[in-house]
Amino acid sequence: MSVKINSDDPTRVLVGMPYLNTVFLFVIGNSGTSLTLASSLGTGNSVGFGKSVTWLTESQAAILTTTYSANYLTYYSSTVYLYTNLSDSNISSIPSAVFPNAQQPMPSTINSKLIRMVSSPSSIAVLDTDGGVLIVLSEVAGSYASTDTTYSPVAAAMPVISHSTTCIGGTYKSDAGVHPCTLCPSGSQNSGGTTGTACTPCSSDGFCPLGAVLEINMSLLASVSQAYAYPRSPDLNVYEDVLLHHMFSIDSTGHCISVSPIFWTVMLM
Repeated sequence: MSVKINSDDPTRVLVGMPYLNTVFLFVIGNSGTSLTLASSLGTGNSVGFGKSVTWLTESQAAILTTTYSANYLTYYSSTVYLYTNLSDSNISSIPSAVFPNAQQPMPSTINSKLIRMVSSPSSIAVLDTDGGVLIVLSEVAGSYASTDTTYSPVAAAMPVISHSTTCIGGTYKSDAGVHPCTLCPSGSQNSGGTTGTACTPCSSDGFCPLGAVLEINMSLLASVSQAYAYPRSPDLNVYEDVLLHHMFSIDSTGHCISVSPIFWTVMLM
């Protein structure tokens, strides 16, 4: 069981019960004399969700979840659900991001089986089953906390500490936190660099798909159809197909109609 009170708003409490596979959000009211259940969430697994919970800011939170085998004897891996806008009354079933991810992979020196998570409060430190520690620092808008030790400016010693990386083109991060950058929605674009805090809407005659880096003028795009009519009927080289093809075909002459099996079948019926 894991319990965490929000440091910025002490009236909000997260409680994780992994054996119930559920995380509860409680709200304290009446000057601390009442405790109301505002929301609860489970992932659909049998156990493991809510192994550790923590607040990062007034509206940001993280939930540690574990994956087990069907008989609960094998511990496979762990993931951290990141919420960037946790409301007062609801825990969304879809988190803002999940760690590890493409921008924040699990370092090779850290075991994927995580057992504990604490915050500082805006940054996160996680402990694995081998005693390794990974610290993911909160980064400002436009940058994210990269855990890719391949390009780390410091050695991947223990504890492993994330390093600040600017959002790449086509992505943005509008607020500070440990979460990664997000793809620009369709109809907007971001060329990267110093513009990584927001995406710019495209013009009405511009083409900007999901994660667009630049805007493309629609006049430069041509509609191409890849559908072509078959030039002739396919060859029939199977005996049954040839038989059926001739048995059920009727020419326009009277003789063909009179000797057609279909014609006499209809007459007898």
